[in-house]
Amino acid sequence: MSTLVEKVLSLFGRTPGRLSRDLYVGVLIGASLSLSSTTLVLLYQRQKARRHDELKYEATPIDIVRKEVVEGVCGLVGNTPLVRINSLSDALGVEILGKAEFLNPGGSIKDRVALQIINDAEQAGLLYPHSGSTIFEGTVGSTGISIATIGRARGYETTIIMPDDVAEEKSKALEALGATVEKVRPSSIVDKKQFVNVARQRALDFGSTEISNDQDEGITVTAKAGSSDSSSGRSSFDTQIETERKPRGFFADQFEASYEANRSNYNAHYRGTGPEIWRQTNGEVDAFVSGAGTGGTIAGVGRYLKSMKPGVSVVLSDPQGSGLYNKVKYGVMFNAKESEGTKRRHQVDTVVEGIGINRLTHNFELALPVIDDAYR
Repeated sequence: MSTLVEKVLSLFGRTPGRLSRDLYVGVLIGASLSLSSTTLVLLYQRQKARRHDELKYEATPIDIVRKEVVEGVCGLVGNTPLVRINSLSDALGVEILGKAEFLNPGGSIKDRVALQIINDAEQAGLLYPHSGSTIFEGTVGSTGISIATIGRARGYETTIIMPDDVAEEKSKALEALGATVEKVRPSSIVDKKQFVNVARQRALDFGSTEISNDQDEGITVTAKAGSSDSSSGRSSFDTQIETERKPRGFFADQFEASYEANRSNYNAHYRGTGPEIWRQTNGEVDAFVSGAGTGGTIAGVGRYLKSMKPGVSVVLSDPQGSGLYNKVKYGVMFNAKESEGTKRRHQVDTVVEGIGINRLTHNFELALPVIDDAYR
């Protein structure tokens, strides 16, 4: 046998001693290469893990729901998911997503607006919680429900003025939330009895001592008169405490955004809804389609998305009876129902409650420069 091995080795020019030495060297080199490659892989993985830990990732809506305990009802507002509409997406060959705003605690996107309005008013020193203050608003229902929901959670009473032809379910929901509901006949915004104007007046009537009522700035807050006793001898701290505890009437004014400090509606979407959509789509959004009532949503989201990606199309979806479609398409605020001989005395804006309007609000004026098209 050994002779056979020697003959085979002789064919390759190797002696038994030489073979042992080559085998040893080969094993040593192989082991060294294996250890080196393993070490390099481990070093790469550790460095990659270290870089990953150093990056600060913003939590997605799903992470927030799973990992965080929110602060009361207000903590539930926003971070709603995007839902793929399978039927339309599959039929058209594009991804069509819907923002599930009905998952907000008040059941609509208006929760964002209500929370922003109250936050801004508190930060400006116009409202103090648990002081007996009342928030007044004119609405066809959705914003009223949101203000009643958020207001109650934050320690405020609410009074909602609404047209008397709004769905009965909305007024019942408001009453169930503890709001005072007052119904008026539908009328033009120029009429003092129009629901928005009545809400502003109710806020003015709330207190006989007016804190602020500057129509140019669009803010209305009143406080109930205090005692007639002289405040001499009181410290500024005592005076401040008394001021904070004094019940106030605050007009929410969701429709207008005539100056920076009154852009709560717009800012709720520019700072909240818009960034959410951008993050949830990883910036891969080509068009944003929205209806408009106050105009805050399409203005805030539209402007934010345009700032991030100028090529995004912002499109208005306007119902029958609204004049916004013609304003976007032809620059004229007009609807066929407003033509001579057809307009009713008690005009209703549209056939859809809360969407569409026949006047130009300051919020919608902010949207006009970024709206690319409109459909009815």
